[in-house]
Amino acid sequence: MRSLLCLCLVLAGCEAGFCEQFGCEDGGAGAGGNGGDGGQGEGGSTGGAGGEGGSPPAECLPVEGEAIGADCGVFVQAGETGNGSQASPYGTVTEAVTSLGQSTRIYICGGETFEGSIDLPSNVSVYGGLDCAGWSFKTTNPKPEILGSADTPAITIGGEGSGSLSFLRVRSPDAVAAGASSIAVLVSTAETTIQDCDLRAGAGATGVTGADEAQTNTLAGGDGSDGNPALACGTGTDNPGGPTVLNDCSNGQSSGGSGGQSQPGQGVDGVDGLTGPFGVGGIGQPNMGAWSCAVGVGGGGDNGSPGSPGSPGSPGSLKGTITSSGFVGHAGGAGGIGSPGQGGGGGGAAKGLTDCNGATAGSPPQSGASGGSGGAGGCGGNGASGGGGGGGASFALVSLNATVSLIDGALTVGAGGAGGPGGLGQPGADGGDGGAGGNDPTLTDGCDGGNGGQGGHGGGGGGGRGGHAAALVFIGAAPAQSGTVTFTAGSAGGGGTGQGNGIDAGNNGLNGTGCEAMNFSEEPEACAR
Repeated sequence: MRSLLCLCLVLAGCEAGFCEQFGCEDGGAGAGGNGGDGGQGEGGSTGGAGGEGGSPPAECLPVEGEAIGADCGVFVQAGETGNGSQASPYGTVTEAVTSLGQSTRIYICGGETFEGSIDLPSNVSVYGGLDCAGWSFKTTNPKPEILGSADTPAITIGGEGSGSLSFLRVRSPDAVAAGASSIAVLVSTAETTIQDCDLRAGAGATGVTGADEAQTNTLAGGDGSDGNPALACGTGTDNPGGPTVLNDCSNGQSSGGSGGQSQPGQGVDGVDGLTGPFGVGGIGQPNMGAWSCAVGVGGGGDNGSPGSPGSPGSPGSLKGTITSSGFVGHAGGAGGIGSPGQGGGGGGAAKGLTDCNGATAGSPPQSGASGGSGGAGGCGGNGASGGGGGGGASFALVSLNATVSLIDGALTVGAGGAGGPGGLGQPGADGGDGGAGGNDPTLTDGCDGGNGGQGGHGGGGGGGRGGHAAALVFIGAAPAQSGTVTFTAGSAGGGGTGQGNGIDAGNNGLNGTGCEAMNFSEEPEACAR
């Protein structure tokens, strides 16, 4: 004969939350309680085997050495192919969950493993610790194991009802998909008591690798134009240099400076290349004095400078997000586009003659060879379009604004997944070659234009943040604990590497957080013990 104080007498210490959940206090459904799987109740403390109007009837609760009533709910025994009754159990837990009907209790006998994640209604209770011969309960009986599917919480509980998990092993395997997490039990908004259960999560998976940009940049700067040769005596006074060469890029324009034009008596300076501080045009030949096409001190155009690299991708640094579907880590940011290379300076022009034949004053003048124009700078490389994804987490129990009570049991986690590396930015395109100075077979040639600078490299994507590892994670109220609840913390995942070379490399992601219990309500997340 079961006492109304059944669990309070059998379980050491009768935890208040557990007694309230399983009905150790007097009272019951009252007349006409909703029958559930056992029909209409008669009132008092035994509202029918499936009575929903008050506390569960005593024969439906796990009591040391006592058998569960045959009409208490749905029954599961590994390998069976029945209809869910105690005499003919279902063979899997997933079948029992999908075939509950009006039942709110599931009983599993034996210590076998049942594969497949389950989405459990919030008002359903699942009990293990039962033998298969007579469906009697003992705390020393093997606990059945629910082994979830990869990348999905092994048990998800959501809603506004009240239920429980008792005397079970729940395990989530190592995550498989990039950035996926391993979560044993996730409770959202429900009121759930977890009694003497072993919850174990595997390792989170490494975050997705950020996509590389195409490593060939075809937007090279155009070559400068050659200067014109010296004019024949008497055919003209102005001899223009090579024209400006433009390269239109998505984030700016690069132009090589035009070559200097030649005039009688002097050569005009080459024009500076644009989009940078260098690429200075060469000096034209003066009427008197020494002159050469030496770069920097004479008529040669300076080469353009490389464009600045794109900004590196930001690191994955935030805590990530948890919803009823699971955890998503924080990804690194995309890289910025490199700036165009600076155009080369135009070459200076050689001077022409003021007197062609050098004998008779007023004879026709002659223009000498003109300078070549500078090459345009190459366009900058595109930044990596995405950073590395956040690493997956390893959580044994997640409580999202739920009312959870932990009574005895163990929570164990593995390692958080590493953050994914960021993608590579695109190299900057090459600058164009400077044009050659014009030729003069008898006097001085014009000077060459400078080469255009290479475009700046695109910034690399930032690395994703490493995945967290915590036995207990909560948003809202922390789960109540009583009895002996052990926590085994795992190691957090390392931050992903920002890819690139030198200053264009993306920033490395931050490491995840590893602790026994984590308050995810805070920003950033904080260990609660």
